[in-house]
Amino acid sequence: MTQRNDDFRWRFSAHEAGAVALHRHRRGYAALILSGRYRERAPEGVWDCRDGDIVLHPAFHLHSNEVQAGDARVLNIALPDSTALPLDYGVISVHDPARLIRAPDCRDALAEALAGTPRAPARSMDWRDDFARALSANPHQCVADLARGLGLSAAHASRAFRALYTLSPAAFRSEHRLRAALRQLAQCSPLAEIAQTTGFADQAHMTRAFTAAFGISPARLRGQLI
Repeated sequence: MTQRNDDFRWRFSAHEAGAVALHRHRRGYAALILSGRYRERAPEGVWDCRDGDIVLHPAFHLHSNEVQAGDARVLNIALPDSTALPLDYGVISVHDPARLIRAPDCRDALAEALAGTPRAPARSMDWRDDFARALSANPHQCVADLARGLGLSAAHASRAFRALYTLSPAAFRSEHRLRAALRQLAQCSPLAEIAQTTGFADQAHMTRAFTAAFGISPARLRGQLI
């Protein structure tokens, strides 16, 4: 997985047809699709994005993209570390996307565009959606038990799940643990308590997982957030 450090306020990007592997961005950003279509896969679900959609990515969010036939043009708007904008992942369709390009400050226009606009639902798939919800709801959920409940072998369920989400069930579950811990970092709870409540074996386990995924320890990241 690629870790990308972004140092931009806003920028245009063009993407040829094909897949972009799983990656993260160090800063939160919004991607406004100006033209073209692509499928975005994330631990939260799968979206078919098109012209006028805005994809909100919180910092360190893991996702992959698959651009459909033709090219896709995107306006990427970096969000400040401390912002009033909603930073939960999601896809939003705005009424006048061109306004974000015309505005003197596209981040101000983005905040106005998002006000009161509901998130678009993820694309409905099949049993893998229920599988994903169960994994994200319970960090201790046993993959083999879930598969048996669906009348499937663990190996078949894992292969089919990965084909959709690009993550194995175990990696998917780990990613949701990381996201839950990341949301709690700005609070005053001890790191050991955060590790316990989010499903890690202990603080050391959480620290190793953070460092491997984000390139920074929870303690250092907390120091940057507070």
